[in-house]
Amino acid sequence: MMDRKRFALNRIIYPYISLPDFIRLASEIGLQKIEIRNDLPEKDVLDSYSPDEIMGILEERKVEIITINALQNFNVPEILTDNLNELKTLIKTANKIKCRAIVFCPSNNSPEIQKEQEINRAAIETLKGFSHVLEDNNIMGYIEPLGFSTSSLRSILTAQKLIRESGSTNYRIVHDTFHFYLGPDTMNDLLTMYDRSLIGLLHVSAVDEQIPKENLTDNHRILPGTNGTRDILETKEQVKALIDTGCAEDISFEPFSDRVQKMNAEDLKTHVKRSMDYLLQ
Repeated sequence: MMDRKRFALNRIIYPYISLPDFIRLASEIGLQKIEIRNDLPEKDVLDSYSPDEIMGILEERKVEIITINALQNFNVPEILTDNLNELKTLIKTANKIKCRAIVFCPSNNSPEIQKEQEINRAAIETLKGFSHVLEDNNIMGYIEPLGFSTSSLRSILTAQKLIRESGSTNYRIVHDTFHFYLGPDTMNDLLTMYDRSLIGLLHVSAVDEQIPKENLTDNHRILPGTNGTRDILETKEQVKALIDTGCAEDISFEPFSDRVQKMNAEDLKTHVKRSMDYLLQ
């Protein structure tokens, strides 16, 4: 049986309010976990609030920040030094707000001119270069494969291989139901080849339109189970398969659609609660 305490909100679900108000929103829904981001327009990681101010609100509302999302283009060797510096900055913030993980996203600008073997070799060396900083600060790196055809890392199975070959124990994988649907892995792979010990977090969303995979964008991502229409991602089935085979990690709602982002707060609360009920059935 899945515990409601495992659910979290990624800040992309409602990006237009302040971080303190987002923390309050999560607590009013009954959630104790959130993810924050460094890619929102005109906002930094903490919305220019001090770590002490944010910690005060987190403690008051009994909410924790489980990830900062994200270190982008983590696997591009040409910007390793810049990425390492950014990672150190993100880790410094994470430690001040008692956040345990940084999400790592791969480059997403069509690596066709490179061979997959070369891309993966570069990613392994990059992960090795980051590992000592993560270990020294007791922070995890959550690698999130992106299923888009232009992504340089589309497969969770490949991500597992990269982590093992990096030799570091400070990496886990984000299973995102949208990107799993777009990517090359199959439900049979999920059931038979996933290493559950390497899954660190689930990102969930849904798509209720019959759209070819190659035409799907983040803006199609809504909350699972909230409109009575078939979810082509089969997010509920993905989550159930992971749970049935032993995955016990947090499940974070990450819908990018402006259909969700532009709801009024009360409607959003209702839809998130309905989505939790749907996934718990």
